[in-house]
Amino acid sequence: MRFLQMLLLTISIASTATLAAQSADSRFERQGLPPDANADTRALTELQLKFEDATIRGDVAFVEGVEDPTMTMVHGDRWTNGGRPQLADDRAAYNQRVASQSYYVHDLDPTSLRYELHRDLAICYGRYLSVVSRPAGSNAPGKITSIWFERVFRKLPDGHWVYLSHRTVHGPINSPAGIDPTRVAWTSTVAEQAKVPVNPPCAYALPPVSADNPGVSVDKDPTVSKSPEAAEVIAFQTAIEDALVKGDSGFLMKAIAEDFSMVHGDIWIRGGPAGHVDGKDDFLRYAADKQYTVRDDDHVHVEMHGDVAIAYGRYVGYVPAKAATTPNQGWFSAWYERVYERQGGQWQIVSHRTVFGPTYGSTRESLGDK
Repeated sequence: MRFLQMLLLTISIASTATLAAQSADSRFERQGLPPDANADTRALTELQLKFEDATIRGDVAFVEGVEDPTMTMVHGDRWTNGGRPQLADDRAAYNQRVASQSYYVHDLDPTSLRYELHRDLAICYGRYLSVVSRPAGSNAPGKITSIWFERVFRKLPDGHWVYLSHRTVHGPINSPAGIDPTRVAWTSTVAEQAKVPVNPPCAYALPPVSADNPGVSVDKDPTVSKSPEAAEVIAFQTAIEDALVKGDSGFLMKAIAEDFSMVHGDIWIRGGPAGHVDGKDDFLRYAADKQYTVRDDDHVHVEMHGDVAIAYGRYVGYVPAKAATTPNQGWFSAWYERVYERQGGQWQIVSHRTVFGPTYGSTRESLGDK
């Protein structure tokens, strides 16, 4: 690793020392396995470290060797609440960045990495630091930025892992620390959400958003599938929401993976703790208790990776007063990233992570598009 990279990473880790000193794992409590938890997490961490190093060196051969042919990458976090991605790459587009050595720095922060392991799938979340080699209109390297992400990997029959998907969930941010101290709670009303400062787009890492550059449209986004399989996933997701409202535990037993994990609240996207983590049994209990009288999805799009699907969008729900566990509950919405896998011809939901929200309102209309 280059000296500058090591220096920047040292600065980054030092900037979070106070948080780390409070509790070695407080920011990621109950959210996932650390990088050295077992052979799989160690292999995945090593793969990612080598992938980032190859990206800097322009080693296309190595990068191609660990990418799935369907690999996709979404840059920038505007998609997390319905905006257009600022950049979206398929495998060929990302590898062109590697070939042209577009990045001067592309370093993982190993202290941030956590993993969900699901049979032959792995979900990694954490952050990396980046400096692009030559920003548009400049002869000097760009500023260091911090990018928090969620990545999905698949294990092949020979035991090797391949890279399926990357989505930036927070950033890029012009700060090595990359933590937003203004977000101290995982629940909020619509009015409170409006008060949260928004990190401006980073002109050094991504094209600034403007009337001339509104971002990648869904029609041109290479990560969005319009295949029959993608439509099937959306229909399956709708069926899950309907079954939850109707209390159809029989359907949900088959539709939900045994190791299903659902992370509520969006503080994890910038290094904070999960608001709450549910498993399959919790989800089945919500159905049996008929906790929700409304669960509707909208703005849903799907990435297809063979028998793995990654959906993102928003759901709107209503919890009647008798089922509410907090005063804020009632009408709410949350944006998410979900992972599905098809086993023996049957789709199952494997993971849900809230990437924006939840937001609450007195009526459905008060939620708007947030």
